[in-house]
Amino acid sequence: PCSVGEWSTWSECSAVCSSGFKFRWRDVKERPPTCVSPEVLDREACVDGAAAGGCAPERFGEWAPWSSCSTSCGVGNRERRRARLSAPAGPRYAAPARSALRQGEACTAASSCDQPCDEAALRRGLEAIEGALVGASLEHCGVL
Repeated sequence: PCSVGEWSTWSECSAVCSSGFKFRWRDVKERPPTCVSPEVLDREACVDGAAAGGCAPERFGEWAPWSSCSTSCGVGNRERRRARLSAPAGPRYAAPARSALRQGEACTAASSCDQPCDEAALRRGLEAIEGALVGASLEHCGVL
């Protein structure tokens, strides 16, 4: 038989505010030829302590108003942001996805273009941003 040490203490649960696993391990002290596969790693299902008591959901503030369009003629971009108000505590909690904090969209200037259109910029906009607003601007400038 194999000679093994004592089990370590259990690790923290691998999840925050959900089900996960915890682990413990032990060393092999002696491995004679008859020792084939000693059990050195143990895994057990767990529910994070915060989840057991009911984890507070991640909370976000209201969306700020949309920014002004980035251009005065043709196609541009605008964005809006919001803040994260609270998140489950703990070092294993991941930061929120960028899309949870910031949104962007294509926009066209509210006023008509009295200046010549920059065809190259509009084509770059068409490649970067899909949508009817871009197509409408290209038509306005006579590119399409």
